[in-house]
Amino acid sequence: MRAGFKTKYFRRVVRWTGQLKNFSFHKISFTSELLGCVTKSRPKLPQLAVFGANVRRERVARALTQEKLAELMEVNPRTIQKIEAGKLNILLTTILRLQAALGCSWNALMKR
Repeated sequence: MRAGFKTKYFRRVVRWTGQLKNFSFHKISFTSELLGCVTKSRPKLPQLAVFGANVRRERVARALTQEKLAELMEVNPRTIQKIEAGKLNILLTTILRLQAALGCSWNALMKR
């Protein structure tokens, strides 16, 4: 981690929380208690999990690996992993690329 980043990040946390006015910077450890006000977890959407399961079903039915599908779509394999896990809310253009790479219908990807 860059030293400049730590300093800048610490100043933002202090500004947001209004705490730690006169604090020696080198003694700080960034704990979850300090960053608790900054980090927020995203709500899980069940629609993404259903969509991911549909993508996985169609991919396996066509005997494609995640890597091969990523290559056909021209995306990173990690993107395919996140889609199938239901952790990534993707753009419509990405869905269209996915549909073209899998060669499946719109209904096959969107059904519940």
